[in-house]
Amino acid sequence: MNGLRVSIVMPVWNAGRFLARTLDSVLAQTCGDFELICTDDGSTDNSLEVLHDYALRDRRIRVIAAEHAGACVTLNRCLDEAHGEYVAFLDNDDWLHPEALQTAVSAISSANSDLLLFDWCPVPDDGSIRVPEFPALPKRLAPQPICDPIGWSLKDRRGFVTHVLLGARLHRRSAIGGIRFDPEYTFGDVLFYWKLMSKQGLRAAYLPVPLYFYAERTGSIIHSPLTEKKARDRACAIRKIDDILLRENPGERQRVMREMYPGIAWTAFKDAHRDGAHLKLVCRCIEEDLLSGRLRWRDFGLRGINKAMRIRRALASIRSQEEART
Repeated sequence: MNGLRVSIVMPVWNAGRFLARTLDSVLAQTCGDFELICTDDGSTDNSLEVLHDYALRDRRIRVIAAEHAGACVTLNRCLDEAHGEYVAFLDNDDWLHPEALQTAVSAISSANSDLLLFDWCPVPDDGSIRVPEFPALPKRLAPQPICDPIGWSLKDRRGFVTHVLLGARLHRRSAIGGIRFDPEYTFGDVLFYWKLMSKQGLRAAYLPVPLYFYAERTGSIIHSPLTEKKARDRACAIRKIDDILLRENPGERQRVMREMYPGIAWTAFKDAHRDGAHLKLVCRCIEEDLLSGRLRWRDFGLRGINKAMRIRRALASIRSQEEART
């Protein structure tokens, strides 16, 4: 494995229906200097058989069979097995552009970066096993340096749930180091992102071309119904990210508190309010953040005053109900 360029890590769970098209997109790469580490997370369908079949065809594919432990544990197992200079992540039902690895490796090398972020395209799941049409890439591609990773992450709340996809990045393995996914947290990719972006001295760049294609399926974590754990984890994102900043980059904490924490609180509140069943739980988490000083009403600003008022009214209503019962 000496001199290996890229380790692609892919956790697999009950994806037998989609695996062939995903694996084919890897084997079609114009850059062949890679290993694909596939850890099967105790699938109950034919996923493991499909993986073994492809591994017999191509020695670059490594298959690990494991008991079901969840996506974060499986991702960590893959990372522990990675040997490449760079690490890329791939979901078991997504695709890579045929030139994705070649383009990303060239860009991260020319920019001398630890992390390269690039664009991705959603592909609605219409029930068919189809492969998207891959656009032709420009002949000249120049990665844009990200001089302020924290500021870049705060723009449009890129670093929380939807804007930065785990697969739409190429990481220098030495920059990841001992960073791993939190198996107890629903949005493990969010915390992984902040652990990385909060590192002082991180060299990052952005390439504005779509190299990753994401299958939008109703069963994904983002599109699945709100559960008690999901509601709690989303509301707890403030303290999780705050702990990372206090440990890795305390000088940036005030900026993130001001520009992102109110948005996280509002998103958690809005989803719970729509759901109804978990509103009290989320409000309690928000109240704890307010009491600790991590969340401040003044950070909602004039543009967020209506959101702040709705949260305050909900907190007051819950307190009144509890006082009435006692």
